[in-house]
Amino acid sequence: MKALFESQDLWEIITDEYEEPTTEQEAAYTVEQKVNLKVQRKKDKKALFLIYQGLNDSTFKQITEVTSFGEMESQPNAGVENHNGRQTNHNEHQTNHNEHQTNHNEETISHPYDFIPEAPKEVKPIVGMVFISENVAYDFYNEYARWCGFSIRKGSTRNSMKTGKTIMQSFICSKEGYRHRKHIEATDHKKRPRAMTRCDCKAKIVVHKNGSDRWEVKTFVEAHSHNLMSPSKVHYLRSHRHFTDSHKVVMDNMRKAGIGVAKVLNFFTNEAGGPEKMGFIDEDARNALKI
Repeated sequence: MKALFESQDLWEIITDEYEEPTTEQEAAYTVEQKVNLKVQRKKDKKALFLIYQGLNDSTFKQITEVTSFGEMESQPNAGVENHNGRQTNHNEHQTNHNEHQTNHNEETISHPYDFIPEAPKEVKPIVGMVFISENVAYDFYNEYARWCGFSIRKGSTRNSMKTGKTIMQSFICSKEGYRHRKHIEATDHKKRPRAMTRCDCKAKIVVHKNGSDRWEVKTFVEAHSHNLMSPSKVHYLRSHRHFTDSHKVVMDNMRKAGIGVAKVLNFFTNEAGGPEKMGFIDEDARNALKI
């Protein structure tokens, strides 16, 4: 168990016994202290999430109101099932979660087993929120994803039978679904298979076009089934990288002037104020310049 928590950088939460500050204490924090508090809260929720997955049904009922790992430690008989029991319990939860999603597809959906990221109210989608276009809805959800530490992509759509135009669009976590079995079972790979990146995460929003030609959030699935990226690394995720034509023009001109690729990239990094603010990574630039 220690190795598991250390691999997720969570062991200090176990040993240091994180305590949630009062409202008055938090109000007196400096900006740096508030940033550290946010990181500690995320780690505490991750630790709690990992423990949730190892509980049997009877123990889980005892701690359904627990909101931190510290509270969990004080609960009696917090037993852990073996691996097979945990896997069965998780599969049963996934089935129930899918049934819940089907029956209540116009509300925010979550489950105690899932990891729910914390985010300010101003960046968090809510059911009933309205946007002037589906692109604006995408940008809003993508900004929320960046704040929380995940990447998104467009999911399923539905078109009007009368006009043929899109009237429903889903935006999903990039880890939704699984890799196709034929790619997993193939034995004639010419290249080394890519690492598995999808775990059938159900996090998403679904927007519908209403009678006022606005796009309204009908479904918001908040919970993720995987760890989220830290703020210092979130800019590596696909939906948060944008290499524009203007970037390419400037880089082409700098290359024609005899400036090396490394210096070109350093220039853009310095101009942006750091690699996390540049909007793309070195690989994007090299691919665009065909280097």
